[in-house]
Amino acid sequence: MLYRLLSLLLFTTALMLLVGCGGSAEPDIEATAVPTATAKIAKAAPTATPAPTATLVPTATPTPAAVGNDAETPKQGNTRREKGSQNGDGRPPALIKSLGYDFSTGVVPILIVDYGTLTHIDSRHVEYNLQPTFVLPAGTKVTAIIDGVVCSIPKLYSGDYSIMMAPSCDTPKYMWEMEHVINVTVEVGDRVRAGQPVAEVSDYSYEYGDPQGRDQSRPDRKYGFDLVEIGLLEGGEPPVHHCPWLYIDPSYKEELLGMMTEARKSIETETAGTPNSEYIHYFLEEHITDWETPDGKPLYNTTDYQAPGCKITNIIGDDGMPIPD
Repeated sequence: MLYRLLSLLLFTTALMLLVGCGGSAEPDIEATAVPTATAKIAKAAPTATPAPTATLVPTATPTPAAVGNDAETPKQGNTRREKGSQNGDGRPPALIKSLGYDFSTGVVPILIVDYGTLTHIDSRHVEYNLQPTFVLPAGTKVTAIIDGVVCSIPKLYSGDYSIMMAPSCDTPKYMWEMEHVINVTVEVGDRVRAGQPVAEVSDYSYEYGDPQGRDQSRPDRKYGFDLVEIGLLEGGEPPVHHCPWLYIDPSYKEELLGMMTEARKSIETETAGTPNSEYIHYFLEEHITDWETPDGKPLYNTTDYQAPGCKITNIIGDDGMPIPD
């Protein structure tokens, strides 16, 4: 009996030891649990953070550096606005047939300031001339430079006027301008022909401090030398400026360019001691930055011009600085 009890006790003890050592057939659910979705994301390789979409922030227009007397001529720029260049979709829709003043009377300019000439109103304001300028005797008739329609006649800060023309005034991309004129004889909406008188040259004095020419001691006021500027503008506010002589009607090109060539020769050889020479000398000293002036006379050096009548061919911004391609 005692032997059986001992045997039963040994069997029971062995069974209890077997259970205590993990002999159960049920799996340990907590130890082998399937990872949750959060755990899978944590273990996955990190995905690259997408680059933020670039926001186009307009860059500030750089302030042009001061231009000194030794400024170099800008590299020749595009003129015809070929596809892909800054000029867009080709040449203007009208071509020039007149210089902008009535030369039928034999009048010759006292001075020509060509497009792209480095000039200054005062020593702190140096810029490239963005509109060819003719200095002429007072009363000289200003003529339309193209066949077209008068689109506007704004009054200027100088007390005179500008006549703006285009083939059509319906949202024109280009505008042809005779700036600084007086005694205007046309009205907005008038259709005019190139060479038709539309006004007279203005007594605008080319001076910031005295644009209306009240100082009668200056040679231009003393001798009655007035002026007109010829412009070819593109765009809105502010526009950019082209050298207008790049766009002369082929039938008129030789005549008009030839007349300017002869006028420059006359200016270069003006006899000393005349009213013309006094004015030329004054203007060179006061306003021209980059001409050679032996003996106080202008030397145009047209062989260095980038195109006939155009010292440079770059488009010039309203600030008087060439726009690079």
